[in-house]
Amino acid sequence: MFLPWHLPLFQGISQEERERIQKLPWHEYTFEKKEIILRSGSEYKHLWIIISGECQAIFPSLVGEVFVVEKLRAPVVLASALLFASSSYLPVDVEAITPGKALYVEKSVWENILGECEILRKNFLREVSDKLLLISKRMMLFQLPVEKRLLLYLSQMKKDSMEIHLPMSIENLAAYLFVTRQALCRVFRRLEKEGYLLQDRRTIRLQPRFLEEFGVKNGE
Repeated sequence: MFLPWHLPLFQGISQEERERIQKLPWHEYTFEKKEIILRSGSEYKHLWIIISGECQAIFPSLVGEVFVVEKLRAPVVLASALLFASSSYLPVDVEAITPGKALYVEKSVWENILGECEILRKNFLREVSDKLLLISKRMMLFQLPVEKRLLLYLSQMKKDSMEIHLPMSIENLAAYLFVTRQALCRVFRRLEKEGYLLQDRRTIRLQPRFLEEFGVKNGE
C-alpha cells in the first residue's frame, strides 16, 4: 500500500512524518466501474483518498436523472469538508466512473495525526477551504439560467481556437450543468438559432455573437 505523496495534502511533509502517516491503520478498497463507493445519507466516519481511477459526486433525482456535483480524478481526497462537521452525513453518492482503488482511515486516527503534525494539519485545512470554495462556485452555477450555465462553461473551455471539442458526452455535460439531457439539447438548438454557436455532436464552433457576449476576440 502506497500513499500518493504528491497529493497537496502531503506537501512539505518530512520523511519521518511520512513514515508515521504510512504506518496508520489504512484500509484498502477496490471498486468497479459504476459502483456506488459511498452512498448519500450515510455517515462519513473515515477519511477516504482515491489513489487510482476516477469517480464523481452525484445527486440522484426522483425522475431518474443524475446531476454531477464534481468529477474526482485520482489522487483526490473525498469529502474533506464533511469529516469533522457536526452533521457528517453525505449529501451525494460517490460513483465510480472507472475501476480503481481507495484508501481510508478512521476519523479518530486521522484526528490524532493532525494534532501531532502541524504541516499536515495546515494542508488539511487548506484542502477543506479549497473544497468549500469549489462547492460555492458550483452552487452559483446552479442558480444561473441554463443558457448562461452553458455559455459560461463554453467560455471557460475556449482557448486559442473558435472550435471546442467537448471532453464529455452531451448526457454527461447535462449532468454536470444540473439539467436534463432534453433540456440541454433544446438550449443548444436555441443558441444555434440565436447565432451563438454551431453544434456537430461534441464539436462546438463559436460564432461572432458568442465573442461579442463574452468580450473576446478570435485568436485570444
